[in-house]
Amino acid sequence: MRERVQEDLELLLRECQREDQEIVGEPPVSELAPSRFLPDKVSDVANALAALRQTHSGHPVEKRCDPRFPASEVASMHPVSPLILDRSTVQILNVSKRGLMLCAPEFLQVGIIIQIRLKNVFVLGEVRYCKPVDEMFHVGVQIQDLQPR
Repeated sequence: MRERVQEDLELLLRECQREDQEIVGEPPVSELAPSRFLPDKVSDVANALAALRQTHSGHPVEKRCDPRFPASEVASMHPVSPLILDRSTVQILNVSKRGLMLCAPEFLQVGIIIQIRLKNVFVLGEVRYCKPVDEMFHVGVQIQDLQPR
């Protein structure tokens, strides 16, 4: 953990130096105390470091709070707001404490509320994103409620 913090601080320092953020008449960035150029809020620092990490690694930044776990569960789904009575078969690709990623056969509008029926539970959730993948759609669902079946 300590090594990661050190690497992050060095990356931030290099980025500040690279962008020539020095003020005329001021000492070089490398001689300034961290509080002189770091944002006040810890979350701002974390976001800045994550963005820098992505820039330097070329990999997307993970913005989720909870870890995702792979899944391969078949379920049925239908929109409840607006209400559509037809059910679709979906596959759950991954799960987390607060969300699911589904593979669905049709586009789902962002913001609609859907009900997902699994073997022993009903999940009520809001569609957060829907993007085409091949001939299907990957749908991000933020869980609103869980009820045993």
